[in-house]
Amino acid sequence: MKELMNNFSKQHNYFKTITLVSIVGLMITIFVAFYFNYKLTKEKYEQAYIVIEGRAYKAVSVDNYNYPQRKYEIIQAVKEFYMHRYSGDRYSYEDNIKIALEYCGYISEQILFEYREENMAKLIVERGHTFTAYLDSVVLINDFEGFAFGKQAIRSKSQETLRNIYIRFEARDISRSERNMLGVVFDDIELYNNRIIDIINY
Repeated sequence: MKELMNNFSKQHNYFKTITLVSIVGLMITIFVAFYFNYKLTKEKYEQAYIVIEGRAYKAVSVDNYNYPQRKYEIIQAVKEFYMHRYSGDRYSYEDNIKIALEYCGYISEQILFEYREENMAKLIVERGHTFTAYLDSVVLINDFEGFAFGKQAIRSKSQETLRNIYIRFEARDISRSERNMLGVVFDDIELYNNRIIDIINY
């Protein structure tokens, strides 16, 4: 009987050891698999490309930014420019274009020329049009370049026109000031999609 109990104890310890080794081995396997999956996913993300209007742009992970906190100020600067450049009514249009120009570097004259070419001020003052911008998203593809996607509603007494406003931008750092507290200006802004989406007649 004693010998039987000893054999049982030995078998029990043997199976206990096998079970413990199996559990430890399984945990190591899961950890290794998770690590390599994370590494592969991160590499693929860092090498991802965004295709916009038939052109491919390399996407950059936030972890790769030299100044991670800077990206939020750049995004805010894009919002400030976008909302003031593409919005306006008879009470705000003059101030709006002035604020938008504060975020323009070498392209101030270009932006002002485009603004005049659109006859935005004339449509507002003489015909009572209102322009309202809706910014949907801002995508950064590296430290200072990216895209902004949104829409613009143009309202008159008889109809409302809704069109895309998709822009590509390049920004740079400048010294902060009372007029430009974010310290960001844009040296290139390209409006590459302003197609009309819908027209509603009243």
